[in-house]
Amino acid sequence: MWFVNFTLIVQSLVIILVAGHQLLFVKEKVSLVQTALNEGESVLVTLASQSGLDGILTKPGNLTLFGPTDDAFFELPMEIRYALENDNQTRLAFLNYHIVNQTIHKSQLKNEATFNTLTGQPIRINFYHNNTVATASGRPIDLGRVDLNATNGVLNVLDGVMFPPVGSMADGCRQSQPLQTLTTLLIESTVIKDVGTLGPLTLFAPTNDAFAKLPNGAIDALLQNTTALKDLMYYHVVLNTYYRAGMETGSLKTLNGNSINLNVTLDGVTVNGAKVVSVDENVSNGVIHMLDTVLSPP
Repeated sequence: MWFVNFTLIVQSLVIILVAGHQLLFVKEKVSLVQTALNEGESVLVTLASQSGLDGILTKPGNLTLFGPTDDAFFELPMEIRYALENDNQTRLAFLNYHIVNQTIHKSQLKNEATFNTLTGQPIRINFYHNNTVATASGRPIDLGRVDLNATNGVLNVLDGVMFPPVGSMADGCRQSQPLQTLTTLLIESTVIKDVGTLGPLTLFAPTNDAFAKLPNGAIDALLQNTTALKDLMYYHVVLNTYYRAGMETGSLKTLNGNSINLNVTLDGVTVNGAKVVSVDENVSNGVIHMLDTVLSPP
């Protein structure tokens, strides 16, 4: 009898010890604010507190926070960091663009999926390189730190700060000073309507300086030949969204039916030999990259 009782006592102690050991590894659910702090996102939490958004991120709800790391904020251009620290309107615009009013788990992150944020503007999800790289509006998602459940939603960690889109691709061209020549040609060719409404698209956009390199009279000739002009404009547009993180050496088919050739190296990206001089201008229906040379259709 003593032996049986002793065995039961030992078994009970083992169960208690194992259960206690397991409890040490069970994380208690906390709010999105505390979850972000637990993931080392103190800059995000500080900015949220300064803008008054910490209340939204702590009260009951079903939110998704795409939370940039501290390093992501430190890597921003100085003028953007200054605006985030000193201008509450800018701070709110950036932070609200990182919050979605629904829970989004990893299983819902699909290529070209979009989710409207608290600003009303969409976050676009993309997967590249055999699904090993994922981005949210062009910024890398840390796939090892997604589905972090909080009492009021989910945190998905980003290795970059997302920039709210300036509008459609047509809006992005109109609002960009270096793309005014391109904008004029898009309007004259009527392609401006397509890049404003279709999508998702990637625009490899020649700058004003790129068009200035064309021979004298070339632009006037294009303006007199709508078919050739439209063909040229479509040759700079690719279906689907290719942020810098998704670019790789190879060919992409353009909307005029011909292909362009990308070469991606540590030194940067070229398209048919033209240098990409600016990347990842986020727009609601895709992305714009700027070129230093106008591409010529075959």
